[in-house]
Amino acid sequence: DIPGLRSDLKRCGGLGLGECDRVAFRLAVAYLGGSLVGHQEDGGRATHELAQGAEIMRTLAERGSPEGACGWAFCLANGEGVAEDIVSAVQYHQQAAAAGCAQSMHELGIMHYLGEGVPADGEIAVHWFREAAIRGVIASMYLLGECLLEGEGTKQNTAAAFGWFAAAGDMGHRSARARVLSAYLAPDTEGRLGVDEWNESMRSRYFSAAALRPSQWTMDG
Repeated sequence: DIPGLRSDLKRCGGLGLGECDRVAFRLAVAYLGGSLVGHQEDGGRATHELAQGAEIMRTLAERGSPEGACGWAFCLANGEGVAEDIVSAVQYHQQAAAAGCAQSMHELGIMHYLGEGVPADGEIAVHWFREAAIRGVIASMYLLGECLLEGEGTKQNTAAAFGWFAAAGDMGHRSARARVLSAYLAPDTEGRLGVDEWNESMRSRYFSAAALRPSQWTMDG
């Protein structure tokens, strides 16, 4: 509700006050829409709304807000409401990550993995995936598992890889669940490497979960 958030920000005292940062961030997210939340395209957003959202993120970032820096980095990386500048996006994600923003840690992992705005470096990518994963970013849990499974950017560790797949799967990540299920169903010893250490209750949980819709998945299911 953009009008409501604009009213809330005005009542709070405006964008210039640090105590209003949370409301300002919510307003920026509303302006940017689905293109920011979940990194999905939102073709319905007007250009001027994207520009307003980006400008609020920039202001928050320059004031030291980790969330604002992450949001501004997203705008720069994707050209949302501002000219695309991937190098500056990396810098703002680094600023946010240094302040503890887990989403920016994940984004830095992706950037180093793909070589976007920085030289491709598997070890650095794994570092950031791990930092984001231990803070609960599901996509980083899965990608860290993939790196551990393949020995990419880190020493190969199949058991640890499946531990991260399990953690991501418990939180609803489809590909992570598929990794675990395919390993259980693998007829060869190599495909099952590291999986035999898991107990029967874990096995039953994943086969049961395979029949559920994502909305039904839980930490216990």
